[in-house]
Amino acid sequence: MALNESIDKASAVMDALTETAEDKGVYVNDTDLDQLERALSEFFTDRDAREPASAVLTGGA
Repeated sequence: MALNESIDKASAVMDALTETAEDKGVYVNDTDLDQLERALSEFFTDRDAREPASAVLTGGA
């Protein structure tokens, strides 16, 4: 159940990110989207991975 909730959260964030980028005319390539999606999934599912995943999400990695 928690995994499904995490997937739903990551999917919602990815959808919002894609929509915002399109609205602003910003192109985000597939590689960047894949890395962001992986970082979001790790952030929401693995408490120990939150710090490194946060660095990716905030541009610190």
